[in-house]
Amino acid sequence: MNPTAVTFRLAAWPLGALFVVVGPGPGASPRTAMSAGSAKLLLERRISISVSKVPVPAFMEILHESSHSPVSFIDAGGSQDLTMQVTNARLTDVLREVSRQVPAYMVDVVQERVVLRPRRPEYQSVVRGIDLKDVERFEAAGRYASELARQVPFFADLGGPPLLGNPNIPLFKEKVSLDPEATVMQHLAQLLGDDPKVVFLLIKAKSGAPMLALSQVH
Repeated sequence: MNPTAVTFRLAAWPLGALFVVVGPGPGASPRTAMSAGSAKLLLERRISISVSKVPVPAFMEILHESSHSPVSFIDAGGSQDLTMQVTNARLTDVLREVSRQVPAYMVDVVQERVVLRPRRPEYQSVVRGIDLKDVERFEAAGRYASELARQVPFFADLGGPPLLGNPNIPLFKEKVSLDPEATVMQHLAQLLGDDPKVVFLLIKAKSGAPMLALSQVH
């Protein structure tokens, strides 16, 4: 596969930063990585990416779109930017470089899901009394966000996922089950079910409040 360069500008970010993204490196197969559903295989896949002075949430959006890598993400906040230019690098090394440049982040693997998340103990908090078995993913995510906000003060302002587009797509309709008792990270991973392309995002809504969102990396 020959990588294809794409250049675009996002005016919503400071200075209208310019990004050049290069697609998957030699030997990378997005379909193979996604269908495997294995964290080890995903972390070993080769990607190429070039960014200059971008916030981490923007970097993750670029990573999803350019390398088709289903990495879930939790925004740590802050204003520190990333600059990176790599060719045919392992995804694990790319994510470690993110955490090196922005130490607020760490790479985590939870139930075979790869997550870039903040280094905060609250994400290992245990949430109890969850009654979500064979529930459609969109409903499960909303109900879990409400329960998480109730049980763990750190997540008191967390909102559920927005319903964008067709409400009947598999991303929203597939049924998932959560353990009655588990850590926050384990529950978030369980919301993804068996689809290796689905990711969760804890990001800021337009209002500035945190929200739990669902996405599918193609």
